[in-house]
Amino acid sequence: NVYSGGTFVDRMMSITTAFEEAYEETPYKSIISLLCNCFSAHASTAAELILDRFETRLQDENNPLYHSNLPTVETYNAILTSWAKSGRRRHVKSSSSLSYSHHPNAPSNLVSQMLQLYNENPSEMERIRPDFLSFNTAIASLTRDQHF
Repeated sequence: NVYSGGTFVDRMMSITTAFEEAYEETPYKSIISLLCNCFSAHASTAAELILDRFETRLQDENNPLYHSNLPTVETYNAILTSWAKSGRRRHVKSSSSLSYSHHPNAPSNLVSQMLQLYNENPSEMERIRPDFLSFNTAIASLTRDQHF
């Protein structure tokens, strides 16, 4: 079955929810990696939504998620590269409970998010500190899209 736009994103979120309900530890990074290598027009959006959900659950003060395979800069860079390769910068509306909207240049938006999380707690968030690939991907995307 082929999904389009928000339907694809919603379906991926449903699959992630099913994993969360069925298993003690959801393979978030595997799902994200698969999506980053997917040719669907909205796979990058779904991957970023799932990463956001993962980070939000990890940082929940009332009920923090304990996970043995935390997202790293490589996880973020996979999404950055997926966005850069796609050339698509569309906002995708989904019925997902997460509110979601993108800056017209998703890679620069994601690098900003990485920096914000890192700056809020450098010792805990060293794992997602943007590296040269993060910045180079965002800069290349900006120049390609001519969003100065």
